[in-house]
This record gives sequence, structure tokens and C-alpha cells, in this order.
Amino acid sequence: MPVHMIGASHSPLIELYSDAPLRPELLDAFHARAETLAAFDPDVMVVLGSDHYTGFHYRMLPSFCVGLAATAVDDAGGTPGRLRVPIDLATDLARHIRACDIDIAVSHDMVVDHGFSQVIARLTGGIDTVPTIPIFISSNTEPRPSPRRARALGTAIGLWAQALDLRVAVVASGGLSHDPSIAFPPLEEATPDIAPYLVSGGANGWAGSDDAMTRQEWLERVRLLTEMAHDLLRTGELEHDDVRLNPAWDRSFLDAIACNDPYRFDAWTTEEMIDAGGPGAAECLHWIAAAAAAFEAGSPAPVIDLCAPAPHFIIGIGLMHTPLVPDDDRPRPGKQ
Repeated sequence: MPVHMIGASHSPLIELYSDAPLRPELLDAFHARAETLAAFDPDVMVVLGSDHYTGFHYRMLPSFCVGLAATAVDDAGGTPGRLRVPIDLATDLARHIRACDIDIAVSHDMVVDHGFSQVIARLTGGIDTVPTIPIFISSNTEPRPSPRRARALGTAIGLWAQALDLRVAVVASGGLSHDPSIAFPPLEEATPDIAPYLVSGGANGWAGSDDAMTRQEWLERVRLLTEMAHDLLRTGELEHDDVRLNPAWDRSFLDAIACNDPYRFDAWTTEEMIDAGGPGAAECLHWIAAAAAAFEAGSPAPVIDLCAPAPHFIIGIGLMHTPLVPDDDRPRPGKQ
């Protein structure tokens, strides 16, 4: 059965600033995708997303991780609460991915932030509306997976979905070009007050620190820095180049996804993506995986809904989806 794929950018500022340019067009695109997803009526949704040092830290950082249970924090731009994770399906998916020679981690208590919850809530009206399996991809910290490994992960998901007698939606959250290091610095650039949190997540001190930042202090810091960056962009004190927006690369990437040949990304490198679109462009690994899942399940080629630079959101915005195939939107009598 074909997979319904959606790719969508996320940013805390989408929720924080209702008067930002491009927001009406973005919300219209999200609304259209929510309607298509509702018509598809998924039995389960696999969401590929990132983390911004909220649930995953340098102390233990897998390349890929399936959540067998998950909770979203109340962060800037996110929706808090418990995700509705079908543990049997999530476990089966993890086993299948491992059988495809990808050593994926699992979490029985995954913590996610707006990197997952924003897009889930925008597409479904809440974070517990549709049974959802979250898959974390370590796209914001080194060493990052390669596009080839992201494609292989997506291929495994597509094979799993194709074998089920269920309607599976696969959603990629993240990207396009941007530089999140204003609020989310890598460890090698972190100040002494930030580094312990990046490693331990506030669970305990690190490197002799007795006053490690707590998660709540981290989230408050992120909100403050994100709002500050927005104000500087609005006044012109920061420019597109300062946050690594690259509209030409964004469009070329979405065009490559729309070609419906995910194996082309096997020749790409994550370093080339970052050189072109900033560190945040590595979140496009999620899109590669989602497109590969849809391709493997025999879905139509994805189409682009929106692609535009959004400096007030500090990100290049993208939205795309695979059209429903005939009979995908037929109601199913007796479905609960």
C-alpha cells in the first residue's frame, strides 16, 4: 500500500509571531496538508525529526532512535504532552530496521521538543490524535549520518510499511537552509556554562561543574535567544547571510526530492549540504528518509507546496507531499 509522505519545516518563531511575513501562506499550506492527511486517514504516522538538546545529549547520542513511548516538552514553538505511540507497531518497525542492517536505537521514554511536536500538531490538531512513531535522526550534532544512511533508513521504513495492511503516513520535520547555532551551539563552541547541559541535559554535573543548567533553564534561554534573533532580523541588524539562508539551494533540494529518485542522494555528503545551507540544512536528511520510504512503497512523486526564505522565522521554509493515489481517500467503514 502506498505511503503518504509529507515534508515540512519547523521553527519556534512560527508559533511565537502571528504577524510575521509569509506566515499566512505557510499556515494555508499546513492547512491543505492537514486536510489531505485527514483524507488519507492514516492508521499510523511515522515522524522523522530532530532534537535541540532537549531529550538527546552528547552523553549518549545515537544516529537513529525509534521512540517506543514519547513525551513532548513545553518549549518555544512546541506542543507539550504525551504522544500516542503504538508500542507493538513501533517495536516491530525497530526490529525490521535492524533486520535491514541498520543498528537503530530504541527509547522507552523518548523526550521530544518542537522538532517533532510542532509539525505533528499542525497536521493533526494535536500530538495524540493519530498513532505516531517518532524516529530521531541526529542531524544537529556531529558526527551526523550521511544522506546514504538516511536514504537506507527510509528504504527500510518503506519496505515495512508496504508489507502492512495499514495506511502509513511518513512525515519529515525540519530544514531547509538555516543556522540554528545562535540558540543551539555545538559542543566545541559552547561556553563553560552551556557545555555541561549539552552533555548531561541537566541530569548531573559534568567536568567538575556543580551548577549545571537545568532543562527548564535551557528552554528559557533558547526562547530568549530565538526572540532576540528575530528582532535583529526584523530591524536589519542581522541579514540572510548571518543565518545562512540559501533560497537557491532550498529550491534545488526540493526539486531533487520531487524527482522521485532517492538513490541520487547516496552520492551526496552531509558536509556539502551544510556548506550550502548552513548546519540546519542537515535536517534535510529527514526529508531524504521520508522520500525514500514513499518511493519504496510505490507512492507517487512528491510535489512542492511552498518554498521560500523566511528570515523572520530564521529558516528557509519548505512544504511538500505525495498526492493521494486513487482510493486512498475512501472512507473505511468501522474504523475506530
